[in-house]
Amino acid sequence: MPSSIEQELEELVARYVSGDVSLREFQERFVPRAWSIDAAESGGAAQLANEVELLLAEFSNGHWTEDELKAELGQRCLSVHAAQTRLDVAQAPWLQSSTSSSQGRQPAAATRYFGVPSRF
Repeated sequence: MPSSIEQELEELVARYVSGDVSLREFQERFVPRAWSIDAAESGGAAQLANEVELLLAEFSNGHWTEDELKAELGQRCLSVHAAQTRLDVAQAPWLQSSTSSSQGRQPAAATRYFGVPSRF
């Protein structure tokens, strides 16, 4: 079972991915919370924080568009806990079908993390 810190971080990721909060608001909430984690105390939370921080750094360096960032966060960082949140996956723009290779992983992410049957 994920720690309360890990659940809090996953919920922040899920809220950003679903469009409930802006990128700026997500960063303002996530980064200070992630930096306060003691790696020895909470391994799962530390691993999640490290993964998200890496993706944010790659985004900041121009390696991802914001839609690609959301897709990567959804694919790599959300666990079963996130599937229990109330996300309106059908309206998430980053889950729409695309011929772009960078977005080709998105339908699988939707199915795996949100239990949404693939319609793509």
